[in-house]
Amino acid sequence: MIRLLLLLSLLAATPAVLAEWRKMGGNDSVDAYMDLQLLDKKGKYAVSWRLYDYRSPQKTSSGMIFRSAITLDVTDCAGRTEAMTSFTQYDQPMGKGKVVASNTLAQSEWEVKKITPNSIGEALAMVACGRYKMW
Repeated sequence: MIRLLLLLSLLAATPAVLAEWRKMGGNDSVDAYMDLQLLDKKGKYAVSWRLYDYRSPQKTSSGMIFRSAITLDVTDCAGRTEAMTSFTQYDQPMGKGKVVASNTLAQSEWEVKKITPNSIGEALAMVACGRYKMW
């Protein structure tokens, strides 16, 4: 687990804003993208950068407005769970503009969630895990 934390701290420095985003899915409120070149596997985990491009402005917990977010997510492919380990929210679509909020979460702050079937999250997890034949 310590190796995973070290890896994630190094990955957090990756210039995800320069990624080649590919649309993976969407709904009435958000489109979801991944850069397939930034996918990584660490043990039983698939690690992926994701970009969420919202159709209407969103609010942070402190009331700031953002239009897109880039996250670093860790997926336990066999367990069908995942956790967001860091995020950066931007005032413009597609991860552009000013940073509104950003945080890298300590492992104790990770909110591990079951992947919801037939959701955008499941589609993203299937791509990340499928890359390494773990889905």
